[in-house]
Amino acid sequence: MSAIKLCDGTLSERAASAVGFLTGQKTYAAQDPDSPDKAADALATSYVPGTASAPDESRHACSIQKAGSVGEPYLQINVQFADEADADEAADTSAGNRRNLEGLQYLDQGNTALASGRFAELYFKCVSPELKSSSETTPALVAVTLESGAGVRALHPPEKATEEVREANLAVVHSVAYRIARHWNCADEAKLSATAVLKRVPVSASSSG
Repeated sequence: MSAIKLCDGTLSERAASAVGFLTGQKTYAAQDPDSPDKAADALATSYVPGTASAPDESRHACSIQKAGSVGEPYLQINVQFADEADADEAADTSAGNRRNLEGLQYLDQGNTALASGRFAELYFKCVSPELKSSSETTPALVAVTLESGAGVRALHPPEKATEEVREANLAVVHSVAYRIARHWNCADEAKLSATAVLKRVPVSASSSG
């Protein structure tokens, strides 16, 4: 299967190219049973306003594996609900923030996004009939996350990760986030579009306290 068909046809051309760059592969295992739409539907049933998902409520949106392989995926993308504390930590650009020890913060059209050589996270807000009790005053806060598997880490060691690797991770996360936001009919409110618009945010010199 080609990269453009992965994740139930979710990936943009940029994200599909990013998958090829990250994995060093041109073909992948046939579609896994996970999909962004199925993950969104399953996650919606657990929505509680202002509350982050429990660990067992995080849903697999897409697993990208080597053709013929049943082992650890190259890339695993999950979706869950976050709370304001999660978002505040992700948005903290101070040098004392533990995530900034290995990652970089970006803005994707106003949404907070983090990326390192081994992970990426993108947060967006959503109000949707699919998320009962979500509202303009209490929107759902959604986190889409990516974890790199051993195959990707071997090709791109996290401790030597370049900005190209970080932005590739974000390109994949963005495509999945956009698909989920569209599924919930909140892409406009979530400030997500078909193409990621990334702006790096400098880390400040102050401590996070």
